[in-house]
Amino acid sequence: MDKVLVTGSGGFIGSHLVELLVKSGYNVKAFVRYNSKNNWGWLENSAHRNSLFVCVTQSVYRNEYYGYI
Repeated sequence: MDKVLVTGSGGFIGSHLVELLVKSGYNVKAFVRYNSKNNWGWLENSAHRNSLFVCVTQSVYRNEYYGYI
């Protein structure tokens, strides 16, 4: 089974890509950026939720005007 890492998995496009990959038999690791609701975004209600390894990350880029993005 091939392994795939998907960043931005909590968004609309990323979550649908993750679901397609899981359906196709890939072993998927999904990176989701932490949000104030403490959920996985669009993946929260995914039918394939139990087949995923989800890593919730904090912001990793610091902009001097906006802070962490």
